[in-house]
Amino acid sequence: MKRNPKVEAIAQRILPIQEELHRHPELSGQEHETLKRVMRVLDEAEIPYEKITEKNALVAWVEGDHEGNTVAFRADMDALPITEESGVDYASENPGVMHACGHDVHTAILLGTALYFKENPYFAGKIKFLFQPDEEKNGGALAMVQAGAVDDVDYILALHVDPSLEVGTFGFGGGFFNAAVDDFTITLRGDGGHAAHPQKTQDLIYASSFIIQGIQGAMTRKRSPLEPALVTVASIHAGSKPNILPKELTMEGTLRSSSQEVREEAAEVLTQQVQALAKAFDIEAEVEIEEGYIALVNDIIITERVKKLARSVFGPDSVKISPPSMGAEDFGYFLENVEGTYISLGVGSPEGENHPLHSPKFKADQDAIYYGIYLQVLSALSLVEK
Repeated sequence: MKRNPKVEAIAQRILPIQEELHRHPELSGQEHETLKRVMRVLDEAEIPYEKITEKNALVAWVEGDHEGNTVAFRADMDALPITEESGVDYASENPGVMHACGHDVHTAILLGTALYFKENPYFAGKIKFLFQPDEEKNGGALAMVQAGAVDDVDYILALHVDPSLEVGTFGFGGGFFNAAVDDFTITLRGDGGHAAHPQKTQDLIYASSFIIQGIQGAMTRKRSPLEPALVTVASIHAGSKPNILPKELTMEGTLRSSSQEVREEAAEVLTQQVQALAKAFDIEAEVEIEEGYIALVNDIIITERVKKLARSVFGPDSVKISPPSMGAEDFGYFLENVEGTYISLGVGSPEGENHPLHSPKFKADQDAIYYGIYLQVLSALSLVEK
């Protein structure tokens, strides 16, 4: 496939910016220097922008030369508390912090897309570039929505690096794509006592084993198997000595679901099952559920439209199917308000070993910057037309 020379030139200019971002990762809510680097690039290109929240959220834009739709693209900017072991010569210089989820690549691609349209302003409508903080922790997307970032937007798209896909390919999935996620805490209370005389106590640890099995079974037997919901107990704390049965036990876990309706149903099933089993063991139970991100649901029509674009320009082998994931992603807040799609961007190297996201050895094939910019350019030019 012949490469687009304009996009190629911009990708090469953006490459050192991506490496600079990678060297200086910042955790969620702390993207101060990252934002300064973004603003420096925008200032040099004379691209207007505005900070819209107190947590380093920024919106830039480029307007075309005739009327059309407004299309937005989003890039998240935060990094993870991981010590880098990727071996790249532009590895993190911030101890214990790493761009192990590829947000430096996302930010670089968004900057490259902005530069392209600033230098080629012959298009309809308006294109907005959303630089989002705090995706990994507190849902910076919701704050941007509440601040009005997409009030005037007709369509919105985002890319996310995927090391399981080879560079030059894209993963698409219409409809449910990422799960809603809630954290729960189950606290059991009863009369503790001597382990030698369990009949005189209420054995919370023994009871907890039945509760764990019970809530797992309830999710598969009290709900439709056609609507995914996942419950996982990942932490249990109780006891102080081998011969003392505790009077309190705490379990913590995650509840993931495929829609708001399933989310509410799963929370009710979880709570009812815990209370029913606690009653059977004559113990007290308290269930607390802390809501996290909503489900991410791609617009089917927009997804198909961008998929056809990718196939026509990059070839049929460039288009892959990305199956739904029970992982969470706060881009769902944008899609709750605006039609759009969330696309997997192949960053796997055709040569060498590819490590998963959030691995200290993760690294992205930098040629993905070219493909990411080009797909966003093509998508924008298609969607801005009335």
